[in-house]
Amino acid sequence: MDTSRYKPTFHVDQLISSSEASKKFGEVRKKAKSLPQYITENGNVDTVILSYELFESMYRRLNQLEQQELQRKRTLSQDPEAAASEKEIDAAMRQAQASLAIEGLAVPEEGQDFVRKQLRGEISQADFLKAALEIATRE
Repeated sequence: MDTSRYKPTFHVDQLISSSEASKKFGEVRKKAKSLPQYITENGNVDTVILSYELFESMYRRLNQLEQQELQRKRTLSQDPEAAASEKEIDAAMRQAQASLAIEGLAVPEEGQDFVRKQLRGEISQADFLKAALEIATRE
């Protein structure tokens, strides 16, 4: 799973150099309670400081997604027809990504998830189009 295509967006006010962060750590911690703070080293984001509440929420969501993926794999291993369908979806996604890459374009991971859900029949065409528009206008 290629996550390099999706990167969090942030405002310049959330960036702070590592030397400045070390001098003003208390202030950085306070700011991080409302918005993650991105610590830079030589102009590149190196570290992120965020509230425990946000970290806990992200951790909980990651665990939910991992459980869903395990359940999906169990279902596919028990249903050969669904497994074949999933292989076809994977092949179609790889072909679409390759075609887009030729044009210098990429679909963010979130968008790929929506395409897969639509191909599986888990969401309607109308919901898919609405989600696609929201993702596209955020990029």
